[in-house]
Amino acid sequence: MSEENIGSRKVKTELPETPGRVRAGESSAVTDRGGTVADLSPGRAASKQKTAVAIDAIRRTRKTVPSISDERLEEYRKEGRK
Repeated sequence: MSEENIGSRKVKTELPETPGRVRAGESSAVTDRGGTVADLSPGRAASKQKTAVAIDAIRRTRKTVPSISDERLEEYRKEGRK
């Protein structure tokens, strides 16, 4: 996620693009005369959706990767594997 300070005039000129940038995960601090007046960041719903997508990806991966027993993991550790 990127973060950027942007001036209030720039926000006005780039207003049509702002929702798409925030939706893509960008956060920005809006400044006026050198001071921060607002923070723009993705909403909670976007974070929850990204979390749900990540969990689904993990579950799909777990179905395709063979499981390893605790005993085998211990053998790997003894061999110096991490």
